[in-house]
Amino acid sequence: MKPLSILFVLMLAIGLTACSAASQASQAPAAQATLPKETSSPPLTATPTPQPRSRLPLSEGLLLTQFDAANKLDMLSVVDPANGYALAGFEPINLGVNSAYALAPDGKTLAAVAYQSQDNPHDANLYLINLNDWSLRKIDLGINEWITSLVYAQDSRYLVVNVSQTNGQVLILDTQQARIIKQAEIGVSIRKLQFSQDGTSLLVYGVPADPQTEVSSDSPVAGLVDVNNLNWLWRASLPGLRDGVYPKPGKANDLYTPGNADRFAPGLVFAPTKNTLYIVNAEKDELISVDFDLRTATTHPIRPELTWLEHLLNLGASAAQAKGMPGNEKNAVISADGRYLYVMSMKNEITSGGSNGPEFNQVPQGIQIIRAADAVETQRIDTNVSEFVLSGNGKFIYLYDWSTGLPVTEIFDITQKKIIASVKDAYLTPTRLINGKPVLVSSYMVGNNEDTRLAVFENDSARLIQSWTSSASANWLIFP
Repeated sequence: MKPLSILFVLMLAIGLTACSAASQASQAPAAQATLPKETSSPPLTATPTPQPRSRLPLSEGLLLTQFDAANKLDMLSVVDPANGYALAGFEPINLGVNSAYALAPDGKTLAAVAYQSQDNPHDANLYLINLNDWSLRKIDLGINEWITSLVYAQDSRYLVVNVSQTNGQVLILDTQQARIIKQAEIGVSIRKLQFSQDGTSLLVYGVPADPQTEVSSDSPVAGLVDVNNLNWLWRASLPGLRDGVYPKPGKANDLYTPGNADRFAPGLVFAPTKNTLYIVNAEKDELISVDFDLRTATTHPIRPELTWLEHLLNLGASAAQAKGMPGNEKNAVISADGRYLYVMSMKNEITSGGSNGPEFNQVPQGIQIIRAADAVETQRIDTNVSEFVLSGNGKFIYLYDWSTGLPVTEIFDITQKKIIASVKDAYLTPTRLINGKPVLVSSYMVGNNEDTRLAVFENDSARLIQSWTSSASANWLIFP
């Protein structure tokens, strides 16, 4: 739906966070895993027609969107995780063409953006769906642009809408009154934003960019924006950091030819319990910490953790900085206690491609586990997969392997430092029921991309609860 980069296919991020890690990953006692060494979902079975209805309470359901190909719109439904049946008494909600959604921190309201057409971003509406009774309110946003993200304040009342424009248009909504109370352009292409802990400011990271070409025109900036008037309270330039599209010398007028420009995407993640943004430099092994309370930005080289003997031998010696990792994209998530960053690096390459012309390839560079307080790398996972997510309990990393054409999820135990299980034909993703109970779900396209394989698994054991197929494109709503 959203416009793609003029040069590269953007790597999808599953913006995901994790639960607490009680102690340093490398020193914590081994988890008592009960996962099977290898398992897979049973053969595909079609959903019965007509499909029965489940009598399960709304609070125990899972949220699912299914694409209605005839009308070219998304339908939001709530289903029974035990069998995939829609819940009786809660009819699907027409979301039009959906681009973004967010769950309120109190878990009572789902905000979702809907458009009337997948071809253009006209007439954007925001739906506020009450998850206690399945009622909804609609807000006409009055904009004709794609929306990239919705972010709630911690009190669940206020919602910020990030509009996909290089001038940084944002809207603040009062969800109780169901209306827009503030809107403005803040002058940068916003990559990441969040309410401050007290809800009085927006924490913003963005890049000055040319509105016509979207080419980055200056160093990225981080700063505070006043919620009351959407004016900058403080902002700092981040020299030495590159984010976005950068033409090579003499190639500014020919960006569409492969190899004429570079794209850099640093890893970005907010701390869950304080007003801090962590930025993992895409070109260097370097961690930038932006403290919005102190109004400072500090840079630290990411360095390996030393043993007590190495510390002893290094007494009085100057520290050697770690060599920068190759690669120009990094994806980062953070544990719920804010202690550890999990960073996957990707190296983008353009090859000749032979008779088919230039080809774009992404080469995975593994995963780093970095202690946020001092930028120390406590662990490294050598893997060739290009996607990962942290489990809800903070014990596992799910690694996704598509080399066979069907997904295989490898489960890496952080404390044991090894893969302890492999689940075939499953793309395990942590989410939760409406009542907050954690589960694992899976969805991927099958049958020439005409059907979707859906499955639900137990959160702790990864044991299959149920799997079925949908005759349309379908996606679970994922909540951290």
